[in-house]
Amino acid sequence: MNQFKEDLRVIIPDLKFREILKDKYGLVFDSNKTIAYQAIREIRELQISNSKISSLEGIEMFSSLELLNCADNLLTNLDVSQNFELEKLNCPNNKLKHLDISNNIKLQVLVCSSNDFKTLNVSCNHNLRSLYCEQHIEIQY
Repeated sequence: MNQFKEDLRVIIPDLKFREILKDKYGLVFDSNKTIAYQAIREIRELQISNSKISSLEGIEMFSSLELLNCADNLLTNLDVSQNFELEKLNCPNNKLKHLDISNNIKLQVLVCSSNDFKTLNVSCNHNLRSLYCEQHIEIQY
């Protein structure tokens, strides 16, 4: 890995997201709400449901993430398109208006029911074997 990524700092603006990462995963943030990339790069699983999180900004830097459970939060937008290793995403019971899974070719399980989006594009998710969402959502294959 190049020196630039080793020195990279990742901003996590959402207080609740930072608190969970600190309390549950032992991560240390500086006064600028940033954490070293090297501290998060090997995290494979995040269980952050029911935590009152309104933004997962910074999640794109969790480059080894395979499982994300962010159910029962206050999320309105979720972009995991840069989490290339993601296999399972559990994000029901949020307020999602937009869910971007466009580059998640390893995604196998997606649970996204009880949200506010009307369409879902799964055309790039060729390994998807389980999809749980509302019947009224337009699925684009």
